[in-house]
Amino acid sequence: MASVRWVAAGDEHACAIRDGDLFCWGRNDQGQAGGNVAAQLTPKRLGLGSRWQEVAAGTGSSCALRGDGQVWCWGDSAFGQLGTSDLIGGPLPRQVLLARGAKALSLKFNHACAVLDDGSLWCWGDNFEGQFGLGDFLEEATGMSRTTIRAGRDELRAGIDPTDVVNVRRTGGGRPPIEETHPD
Repeated sequence: MASVRWVAAGDEHACAIRDGDLFCWGRNDQGQAGGNVAAQLTPKRLGLGSRWQEVAAGTGSSCALRGDGQVWCWGDSAFGQLGTSDLIGGPLPRQVLLARGAKALSLKFNHACAVLDDGSLWCWGDNFEGQFGLGDFLEEATGMSRTTIRAGRDELRAGIDPTDVVNVRRTGGGRPPIEETHPD
């Protein structure tokens, strides 16, 4: 019997990975459960192959991480939370334009973040409440500006070692990079 490997619950929809296949169900007014129906009442397999590792569900959008490091998102993109260079949403998954492969993924409300294979953290979508940690509330609606947070070591450890350094850098979006160094 097939077993569920990963599950994510959004506001009114959910997704799961079973044996590498991706399934979503629930509210679908923005296409967040895939397909062209208002509500997907039973789990529907999204036809993008069977190499899925993680799935994340937000308010009106969903994202999933494949085994090869590619991130794909679908649903609402009013704030750029699909990570593409436009604000076009819909039920068809679209590949996020990342510079490298991802190894972890998170999605909440109208923004998403991914840890890339080099350990950097990139975020895209709505920054209205300062979700990107850049010291501002500037919108990143096109998905072109992303945050990179790096640590002086391989992992971020708050308050354990005062010599750890965190750099916050903004790239792209036509704005100059912001770089800050903070001791823990």
